[in-house]
Amino acid sequence: MSDPTAEALAEALAELTEELAENIEQLASAFRVFDKSRVHRRAILLLLRAATGVSKTNISKVLDAASRLDLIFLKPKRKAKK
Repeated sequence: MSDPTAEALAEALAELTEELAENIEQLASAFRVFDKSRVHRRAILLLLRAATGVSKTNISKVLDAASRLDLIFLKPKRKAKK
């Protein structure tokens, strides 16, 4: 005998996990495109530095990591599914 509530929760969790994985792929892809333009990157670094007070070095580390989120957090099978 199966529990309909548990099944519904498992299905909802699976859907949310898939949506999160897709969002991570899209975000990483967008940051890779963004990173190809060094002029824009420098401008973003300066703007974020002025707006937040965070060092350009730390902002740069975050931007670098953002372009690799899929490589860091998604399983290889998932990454190949683009």
